[in-house]
Amino acid sequence: MTTRRKRPPSDFDAEIRAHLDTETDRLKSEGLADEDARHAAQRAFGNVLRVRERYYERGRWLWLDHLWLDLRYALRSFLSNPCHALAIVMTMALAIGAASAIFSIVNATLIRPLPYSEPDRLVGIIQRHARFGPEVVTVPDYQDWRDNSRELKDLAGVWTRVYNLTGTNEPERLDGAAVTPSLFTALRVPPSFGRPFGPQDEDPRTVVLSDRLWRRRFNADPNVVGRTVNLNGASHAVVAVMPPGFAWPESAELWVPLVVEPSMNRGYHTLQVIGRLAPGATLASARAELETIAARAAAAHPEFNKDWGVEISSLLDYMVGPTTRPLLILAGAVLCVLLTACANVAGLLASRAVSRRREMALRGALGGSHSRVVRQLLTESLTLSIVGGFLGVTLASAAIDPLLSLTTLPRMREISVDVPVLIFCAIASLMTGIMFGLAPAISATRIDLRSALTDRSAGSGGWLRPALLAAEVATAVVLLAGAALLMRSFVRLQQVETGFDSSRLLTVRFFMPRASYSVERCIQLYQEMLDRVKALPGVETASAVNAFPFSGATANVVFTVDGRPPAPPGEPLTANFNSTTPGFFETMGIPLVRGRAFDSSDRADGAFVAVVNRAMADEFFRGEDPLGKSVRILGPKPRTIVGIVENVRTRGFQAKLQPEIYVPHPQFPTGGMFLIVRSNTRDPGELAPSVRAAIAALDRDLPIANMRTGRAVLASTLSARRFNLLLMSMFAGTTLVLAILGVYSLQSYAVAQRTRELGIRVALGAARRDVVRLVVRQGMRPVVAGILAGLGVAMLATTSLTKMLFEISPVDPFALAGAVGVLMITALAAAAVPARRAARLDPMIAIRETAGE
Repeated sequence: MTTRRKRPPSDFDAEIRAHLDTETDRLKSEGLADEDARHAAQRAFGNVLRVRERYYERGRWLWLDHLWLDLRYALRSFLSNPCHALAIVMTMALAIGAASAIFSIVNATLIRPLPYSEPDRLVGIIQRHARFGPEVVTVPDYQDWRDNSRELKDLAGVWTRVYNLTGTNEPERLDGAAVTPSLFTALRVPPSFGRPFGPQDEDPRTVVLSDRLWRRRFNADPNVVGRTVNLNGASHAVVAVMPPGFAWPESAELWVPLVVEPSMNRGYHTLQVIGRLAPGATLASARAELETIAARAAAAHPEFNKDWGVEISSLLDYMVGPTTRPLLILAGAVLCVLLTACANVAGLLASRAVSRRREMALRGALGGSHSRVVRQLLTESLTLSIVGGFLGVTLASAAIDPLLSLTTLPRMREISVDVPVLIFCAIASLMTGIMFGLAPAISATRIDLRSALTDRSAGSGGWLRPALLAAEVATAVVLLAGAALLMRSFVRLQQVETGFDSSRLLTVRFFMPRASYSVERCIQLYQEMLDRVKALPGVETASAVNAFPFSGATANVVFTVDGRPPAPPGEPLTANFNSTTPGFFETMGIPLVRGRAFDSSDRADGAFVAVVNRAMADEFFRGEDPLGKSVRILGPKPRTIVGIVENVRTRGFQAKLQPEIYVPHPQFPTGGMFLIVRSNTRDPGELAPSVRAAIAALDRDLPIANMRTGRAVLASTLSARRFNLLLMSMFAGTTLVLAILGVYSLQSYAVAQRTRELGIRVALGAARRDVVRLVVRQGMRPVVAGILAGLGVAMLATTSLTKMLFEISPVDPFALAGAVGVLMITALAAAAVPARRAARLDPMIAIRETAGE
């Protein structure tokens, strides 16, 4: 049953007319015409009166009327001051857009469950050496776990490899994996059609295709099952096509059965291992069981398994690994930007509310409750935040692809602006609208009606705006300090000597499978390729190596030194291994310290030789001359050390210098190689078409992959750091701009409110520089307070960046001083502009206004 309110008192109409007449007379006294003054008075509080009448007439549906009237009034208010509304909307659009973009990355990477059945039961397993750290798993250790574990089931081994796909259009180099049949059982993902290979399959020449490869290279042919494709020179029968979205590992486009080779012993770490917890098992129980199995293996095979432990984690943690902390830090940074935007907008609304004191006072005088005024102001703030949120989603959608092009993240294909992101954006818009609108709304109701109606000045903003400004400045200090730390770390990394000259280098990676190329043909083809490339215009020299520095393609070998006792069990002598062609050190710009480099006389039928780096000479031949010593690697035949070269940071900027052994390619031919070309022009990328044509002329079925300049290879290793630095700098810069705008707006507003006072000071003889000093000093008080608070927070917050820094302390004084210096200088500049304007006041204006009072 609909209830109705009591009718208003009988003198309600008389009360309305009295207030309207009073306001009309006041406006007429200011020079408005009778009709204009009457209309202006009605506009000032006519909505309040209409709502009050409808409140008594319509009963329970009044809230809908209130909402509609509030929205109409809010829109009129925005149109009357469009610059103010536009500033708020754009501020919130930038903040919510940044927050939505980062949330879409964090949600897809860290929050969203993996697209497999019971993903919380899936685990990933690695081995960890007490000295060398984490490593993938050896085949014998995987087999031990598979055969002896009761806490785990469906353990699967995955060996990531590359395959040359030929015989279908252009040859292509594809990322794939040799896997045990249990992979598909563990992940519980059935194929779209066909069947994955299982234990009953004895023929290793089968292949399972990914959905994207099936669509891209086979035109989504439904009859592809049963066809044969040529992979690495061997025919493989297609047995299944996996559904869209399935990829393990993420880069894999095809899967073949894993064939265990004799070389896959306990010293050959090659497998990624995943599995599923058995019913009733936990991570703790599975970890304890694997440690027991590892201890038995160490006792039985100390020469390989000594000091090797086992680590097990959820499959999600196994995938995201070290990216978790940087993403969470970026999420915290963007939250700071969002809070700063809220504080900035709250300050703008507080100024707006102070200028509307007379309107609020009239509402109160006419019987408007505080809750009614708060609701009206919250409607305005929520309207602005919702519009800003809509624009923010648009910005986030446009920004995600450019952001992801800067780095490589786990689960990148799953990142998009989807339903959870839209829900997050809606919640963020509503919450921020309430956050930045509530405080000004409540402050606007705490006014004295008599003073507000009689005093023509707008009053001051009280404590709210300076407090909000101090909070903005504190947040800016924290983000600026974080960005300065990452910047110093990034610069320090780029100053690290790589050991080779990356300028004017072009690298090409390709693979010659043994099924298609014999050892002799492989050696011959590489030599023919180098001869053709060296003859190209613009080429200074060329060479080849199996592992280009910083590319991630590294090999490690165990060696012994003739004349020395064997190494203790579990502590073999190891070094990075490189198979190179003659001219490699010259092409790379690696200085020769002593001895000689390889030349054309180092053939397969010649004396076996090796070149070592300075780190190997210092570590294993300390106090001795390495030249002439014999080492044994990859076979019983000794190799004589004929040269020593300078160190190269093969594994990255942060990796420690490691021993390295170089051997001539004819004496240890490998199918996978990097062709390295040094250009005699400034841009080596200009050689790419001619190099590609020269290789294709030798063998049309030889796919070319990863053709990049040397500097691009180095830059790719820093992509994650560059991504983190770019985003942190963007967030810090946005917060700095918001804080400086807050300083400027607060100073401008304060000067406007003190026009008479400052004019009188000048009229009474105050020097203009004293006026500037007074205004700047008072405006900088909240800035200084915010800086002091921000420094304390920054010294605690930046400790979370420790693992992201390189040779920089998280409380680096230069970074902190730089952040404070930038903020102080820009804040002083922002405060000085209104101060200089105040100093140029005409004293006669103040005298006239004072006389007018």
